[in-house]
Amino acid sequence: MYHHESYWWGQSPPLAVEGASDLPDHADVVIVGAGLVGLTSAVLMAELGLSVVVLDANVPGRGVSSQSTVKLSIAQGLRLSSIEQTRGPEHVREYAHRTLDGFELFLQIADKYNIECDLEKRDHILYAMSPACVDRLRHEVLLGQAHNSSFAAQPSTTPWRATYAVTMPDQFIFHPVKYLYGLVAAAQSMGVQIVAPVTATQLSQHAKNGIRVAGAHGNSRIIADSVVVATHVPITNPAFQFARYQQIRDYAISGIIHDDADHWATVPMTLGIDSEEPSMRTWPTPEGTRFVVTGHFH
Repeated sequence: MYHHESYWWGQSPPLAVEGASDLPDHADVVIVGAGLVGLTSAVLMAELGLSVVVLDANVPGRGVSSQSTVKLSIAQGLRLSSIEQTRGPEHVREYAHRTLDGFELFLQIADKYNIECDLEKRDHILYAMSPACVDRLRHEVLLGQAHNSSFAAQPSTTPWRATYAVTMPDQFIFHPVKYLYGLVAAAQSMGVQIVAPVTATQLSQHAKNGIRVAGAHGNSRIIADSVVVATHVPITNPAFQFARYQQIRDYAISGIIHDDADHWATVPMTLGIDSEEPSMRTWPTPEGTRFVVTGHFH
């Protein structure tokens, strides 16, 4: 049987959240986007005692955060090399440090709020199929080790016929929707309001009271002292950066492994750094060992 939607959605029914009619007039902070970034921000700000309202065009767990292979890893392909080339070494250092901060924060929140999200430690392998990419991968490792003490990648082998590979130990896999639902529960326990569906389309400075957030067609408004935009694509774009966006179709396939399933249930995650950037992970389920592979975009 084929399902043309994210596997993660089928494992958890949609959450019931407040509707647009429940939108208050004011909040200390309004967060636009109920994904990993938005809900994590909501939890952190609620811990500070701020009143927080989260808006989303859909219900939590149905956006970009739940449409990937879902890995918690500080090894992210050739990201550091790309930043070095476009922004310089200072930004590489900053990105490496913030990546580690985010990695540790995820684990701290999951532990603090007892979020059950199938969190499991796995090694993560980066590999190059083409000999031309070997030096690029080696340079990425050198950058990581220079700017992040936890970047402990070592040469290794892969399940594939790769020319060169490195293993990053002690990374993690998890179930994104279960984690998002755990964030929702944690946030709501501290008084955060999550309101959906509200498609926020406009931010404007209100005369004296702060920032006004307006929904599509003007059917919902709220005033906030601060606004966090945590959407995949910014809802406002005064610099016309939208002109630089490119539509990319990324392919994904998931299924059950029948042969040698116990072995495949615990193999490391993998990520290729060649042009197609294939990403793979496996995990045990009641139905058997499941895999997901993404990549080969156009």
